[in-house]
Amino acid sequence: MNIGMGVSAFKVEHEEEKELIMLLELTRHGARSPIYSGSSLLNTTWEKGLGELTNIGERQHYLQGLRLRKKYITDLAFLSDTFDPRFMHIRSTDVNRTIMSAHSQMLGLYPTGYGPKFDTNDERRNALLPFSISDGAQSFSDQFDVLFQRYDPVPVHVSGLSNDHLLRGYSTSV
Repeated sequence: MNIGMGVSAFKVEHEEEKELIMLLELTRHGARSPIYSGSSLLNTTWEKGLGELTNIGERQHYLQGLRLRKKYITDLAFLSDTFDPRFMHIRSTDVNRTIMSAHSQMLGLYPTGYGPKFDTNDERRNALLPFSISDGAQSFSDQFDVLFQRYDPVPVHVSGLSNDHLLRGYSTSV
């Protein structure tokens, strides 16, 4: 189950006008496989391994990202249409299911097709490699998309479990 909480803080300038000061969202990982090997839920095998994010969990976070995009980018214009590291920091525990949950949600918030493009031929040419490349790479290098399908990568920051005093919570394994 995807459990999340969003908190927003506003500074009121005038009765009708509000200014965003900070937006904080805390989200738990999406649906995952069981953590312990003793679980034989409906004789299910877990292809990705125990404790890993499932396809359902990836979809949950992607849809949550789309919902947040509509709210904070389309409707309220609080966030930029493309990822801007000056205004956003994504943090995860150092566990596959939480890192993948964060990436899936960010792909919904900043989906392919909205990422950066080169504005000029000079910019695009400056990104070419100084050596020969494959035909497929050559045909892509003729496009103005910075990355394939205008993908906009978003960094997810992690700390080792033993050093993560903010997100890890209580754990007897560390």
